[in-house]
Amino acid sequence: MTTNQNSYSEEHFEFVDYTSVSNFERLITCIEDAVSNWGLKDGGYGSDDSIQQETFLFNDEEYELCYCVHSNTVETKAKMPLANTILFSENYALHQWTGKSRLLVLRPTQPSLKTKLFLSQRPTIDLYQAKSLISACTIAFQNMACRVPVFVPVGQARYNLYIGYMLTTQQPKDPLNETEVRFNMSIAVPTTNTMTNINNLKESFTQKLGLFREDYGKPAQVDPDTIYFSAVYTYHLKNWFDENWKYWPDEEKKDEEQADKRRSFSDDFESWDEPVKKRQQKHHALAFGSFNDPLRTITLKALFPMSNEQLDQYNMDALTAKQWQLDCEFAPENQKRAFLSSLIQQVIQSWITDPSNRDYLAPYDDNNLRDDMDLTESSTGIVRNFLGGSAHSKNANVSNQVTVIKSERVEDVVNLVFHPVSRRPRQDELPDVFQTQQGISLSSTKKLINRFKSTVPYRSFLWNLLFYSLESISNGKGNQSNHALIGFLKVVWEETVRQIRWHWENLVPLPDLDPFLYNSSNDKTMGVDLRYNIMHQKISMVNCCIHRMLQNSPRNGKETPKEKKKVEALFDNIAEEKRKVDTFSEFFERFIEGDDSVSFVPIEKRNIYDHDEVDDDINVEDDDVFYDSVEDVDVVKKKQQKEEPEIISRTSSMHDLNEAANPISMTDSFVRLPYASNTNDGDPYSNEAQDDKMAIKDPNVAEGGLYTHQTLKLLKTNEPMQIPVTQEPGFMTEDMILEQATQFEKLGSSNNATHMRAKLQSAQLFSDMQAFKAANPYACLDDFVRWHSPKDWVEDEDGGHLSSRMAEPSNIWHELWKSSKRIPCERQRPLFNTSSEAEKALHSLESTSVYDFFSIMLPTLGLIVYDTLIAHSIVQCIESVSLGMVELETLLVRYPWDSLRHGKITFDEALLKIRDQETMMCHAISLLRKLPKQHDLVNRLLLQRNDKVEEGDERACVFELFKNNERAISEPSYQEFVFYNQGDDLASEGRCLPFKQYAMINDTEIRIMLTQTSDAL
Repeated sequence: MTTNQNSYSEEHFEFVDYTSVSNFERLITCIEDAVSNWGLKDGGYGSDDSIQQETFLFNDEEYELCYCVHSNTVETKAKMPLANTILFSENYALHQWTGKSRLLVLRPTQPSLKTKLFLSQRPTIDLYQAKSLISACTIAFQNMACRVPVFVPVGQARYNLYIGYMLTTQQPKDPLNETEVRFNMSIAVPTTNTMTNINNLKESFTQKLGLFREDYGKPAQVDPDTIYFSAVYTYHLKNWFDENWKYWPDEEKKDEEQADKRRSFSDDFESWDEPVKKRQQKHHALAFGSFNDPLRTITLKALFPMSNEQLDQYNMDALTAKQWQLDCEFAPENQKRAFLSSLIQQVIQSWITDPSNRDYLAPYDDNNLRDDMDLTESSTGIVRNFLGGSAHSKNANVSNQVTVIKSERVEDVVNLVFHPVSRRPRQDELPDVFQTQQGISLSSTKKLINRFKSTVPYRSFLWNLLFYSLESISNGKGNQSNHALIGFLKVVWEETVRQIRWHWENLVPLPDLDPFLYNSSNDKTMGVDLRYNIMHQKISMVNCCIHRMLQNSPRNGKETPKEKKKVEALFDNIAEEKRKVDTFSEFFERFIEGDDSVSFVPIEKRNIYDHDEVDDDINVEDDDVFYDSVEDVDVVKKKQQKEEPEIISRTSSMHDLNEAANPISMTDSFVRLPYASNTNDGDPYSNEAQDDKMAIKDPNVAEGGLYTHQTLKLLKTNEPMQIPVTQEPGFMTEDMILEQATQFEKLGSSNNATHMRAKLQSAQLFSDMQAFKAANPYACLDDFVRWHSPKDWVEDEDGGHLSSRMAEPSNIWHELWKSSKRIPCERQRPLFNTSSEAEKALHSLESTSVYDFFSIMLPTLGLIVYDTLIAHSIVQCIESVSLGMVELETLLVRYPWDSLRHGKITFDEALLKIRDQETMMCHAISLLRKLPKQHDLVNRLLLQRNDKVEEGDERACVFELFKNNERAISEPSYQEFVFYNQGDDLASEGRCLPFKQYAMINDTEIRIMLTQTSDAL
């Protein structure tokens, strides 16, 4: 029995409903589903997305239900809804006509282009069909408790007419007190004089209100004090074209004065007739933002607040309005242009996608996302260039693509880098922090550089090279492919390295490179600043070597070379290069044949800046075009090795040939160890034959003295102490320090190795001891310590003694003093081979491809962007712009530039921020030109696009903008009026049934939206 009951209970029963479902019910169900999915049921308002939509069929026609949100619309929560608040909205007409920030629109789907072409008229909805749709929405909204109004278009589409419905509740805890709001719109075309009068509009509203009151059993007569009235007059001002819209008015006046100003006769008369445009071209800056003014229109809305007082329409204008509202409309997103961020994006994309850049892995490669990826392995090209010395040949025969480069563009960039036409401020002349008018602290570019790990000094040589290259690219006409951009940088980089070599060979210091480590007039210590990237260090090494050679030239009896003429021919003569190669090839063949006595005297370097030395059969035209193939062809350049002080020729040997082929070998290097690396004993400074030859033979002869010390005297003879001429310290780059540290590690960890490392690190001290002994024949170690390290000399009653640490016998100073001989500075082995180290630095630069160069300069690229934006005065005036610069500064400092170099991330995040910042700056500049000195008003308009105009200076400034020639504001573009009655006596206590009429009048139509509220039951 139990079994039968269980089987009986497990049987399935099916109820079949044979009732047919109408299309109207299906429509209600679809509306309920959409309202529920969007979060609009139970009084909710869902998300703030501007538009959401869903489509469905009704009576074989397709409809779409759209949920529209207008963020600029503000709905009041006061007891008396001030309907005029919506008059400050913009763009979407239905929001403006109804006063609702959130609304639903049920309408037929937009026809396709094909349907539009073949239909004789646009689709319409008749009144009966529109009421059916509203009825379906009414049932769905009551079922779902949706409080968002819905509108359905009615009539011909060109009139834009709607009817609507909204379910409201004034007492949420009592659903029986729900009310319904009905919207009905009408239009009069064309306008008539009777309807444009305020009194006639008010009379029409009073008549409709009386009929509405009679439906509730109330008299049609209305107390005039219960009718409230509000108006808004709207004035449109379209922006005009102005190519100088980014300049301030005072800057324009200053430029005009300078353009018209003539130079006095005391100035150089050759520049007296210099064209104005040419003089104005001395100011170089990257363009940012858009070319045209992004501001489209400025709208002034003159508001007459809600009041039950009688108003005279003839006395109503903008000047008598109690409140002004200013709206601004900018170009849409699809029309906005951001030159600076687009330029950076194009250059980086060119660097990424160029087919010759095999050392770089694009960020879109999945292999770059490996967690175990070694950054050092991916940058072997750079490490090889700076440490290995082999030529960059990895990209040879990659592509046959040809890039066309205009020679004059390359010439302009190189000329600006090597011959600056205007003086630019030094780092110590710029403030570290800018204070805005609102008290916001902004870091200057100079200060921001110190927070980066790998960059170059502000407006230094490499900074200018990258800056002028970007400026030339941005000024290029026509669309340029990505390969053309990186191809242009490649040619510029090759010509720059060529000019650097010319400066070295002719001992001309490089411009915008400070050879001194400290910005002080008292401290003139030359050196390479290790705070900056390796590219800057290598070029600084060349520049320091040039300055060292110039310093030593007078001392060695050589004449300091004079600076050559201004560069005009930037590219080497092809025939001259061929003769150089042929000369070296002839020498090499003779050397291989066994003639070891031959000497290689290269052709005297021709001055490439002098047109007179260019062959007559080679004509260089202004419109020459250089074809730069992306294919990299390795050309091994044979260069002579120079020694101080002779820089023209030298006798060759097998060692010299090896140096020419591999100039970055450890032989004769400043960082090499002065002894065999496998030696653990012996004196690294003992070269008896060489030292004995150079040492002073006569023990009483003094040599190498520079000057006599004013107070110190020798302890043994009481003779005045002679201060000797000493060797200048050498220069070291980051990779040289790393290489030296590696050599020291090879010594091991024994006591002898530790002692040996101490000796090796005392090369400068050993040289100073030898020079001191040569200048002071009767000197002792105590004399040397008194001069070289005064803190280690302790004065006492007996005259003085060495400090405790210096007096220890194990101190290395004692050992070095004993082993040092009396050798003056000029006969000592040089601690730093200037020629050799300069050639090695040049070889590193020549072996560096443009891709490696650009990757190292990526942080500097970000700083150039920051410097371009912060240079504009708008940054210090507008608060929102200043805060945007602070955010950009933080982003650039924290950005993982190394990951970008090695293709692990993209630059999209930074590009988006740069684009937003330059767009905001352009908006602020445009507004501030129209509203001069109104910084607070401009800041408010930037944040919310519309805001109230305060009394005083702001209102006076806006009046100056909108006034006509008669010093009055012209007729409004359109007028809006609102008539409102609270309807307190039509419902029970605590409830009301508002009745409202909105009217908009312009030159072509009068539109009226009637809103009436009734009980839902």
